[in-house]
Amino acid sequence: MSTETPVAVSIVVPVRNEAGNITPLITEIAAALDGLWPYEIIYVNDGSTDETAQRLAEEMARRPNLRVLRHERSTGQSAAVRSGIRAAHGAMVATLDGDGQNNPAFLPDLIAALEKGGGRVGL
Repeated sequence: MSTETPVAVSIVVPVRNEAGNITPLITEIAAALDGLWPYEIIYVNDGSTDETAQRLAEEMARRPNLRVLRHERSTGQSAAVRSGIRAAHGAMVATLDGDGQNNPAFLPDLIAALEKGGGRVGL
């Protein structure tokens, strides 16, 4: 039997050629969520041709709650989000753009609102 804590929140991040944004965004996600909920981060590498895969591999070695999916060729952001959501283990899923447009600091308020809404809030 596993002694791991179940994942409450999955953060899905689709990326394509975002090598320079990988580490800063993961750091911001961790700063926002560490100690609040058990969470996982799922990056979906959508056919990147830069160093994105290498940066993700480096981060995976440091962060056991980071998972990476890969599309061999780019299928677009919507397909990447779909892949990440389908792979998510959390009861709640939030998505962030891989280029840093969305501020992870807002995640705790979003997740708290979902929890407060109970069964009345689904999306």
